[in-house]
Amino acid sequence: MRKIIQIIILIIGIFIFKDVFALSPPQYNLQRMLEHSFGASPCVDISEVYMEGDEYVIYIKGCTKLVANGLFFILPTQYDFGGIKVRIEIQTSNGNPVEKPHPTVDPSIITKIAKENLYNVLKDNPYFIEIHEPTPHIRFLWPLWVEIQADVIQFWNDDLGDLNGYRHFVAAVVFQELTSDSLSVRFFTSVK
Repeated sequence: MRKIIQIIILIIGIFIFKDVFALSPPQYNLQRMLEHSFGASPCVDISEVYMEGDEYVIYIKGCTKLVANGLFFILPTQYDFGGIKVRIEIQTSNGNPVEKPHPTVDPSIITKIAKENLYNVLKDNPYFIEIHEPTPHIRFLWPLWVEIQADVIQFWNDDLGDLNGYRHFVAAVVFQELTSDSLSVRFFTSVK
């Protein structure tokens, strides 16, 4: 009888706390977002999440030095999710870590460098359409706009039956969320 009561309590607990069981830790959400956005390119390989010391690490390999340098330029390499530290290590195809490719950048050419790096990283990505430079009268807002397919990125652990309990994103939002805040670029959804 006692075992039956324990099973009933467990089942009731699962229904009451089902949202807690559906949530993934932030380092795994980050890895999935990277894998399903930048990692959609055949030229970018996103690893699983590894624990090294007191931080988590995600390794990202670019198939060429241009792609690896572009990833280093575009993506933040450190995250802190309320004490959960995640380091992103960008590597070349042979596994060598990418060194900081642009130690000092002349502000007058930052848009050109950003455009080249974005293009190198995104050119083979199925979500990527085009990079736009706005007309001069609105360029002061964001010098670059990246057009992304009108598509949704959804994760394998989504509970589609629960309208509030799953995470899905418009692809452009995922790219924007992952791109370094110091980069003056905006991703938008194509209307084509």
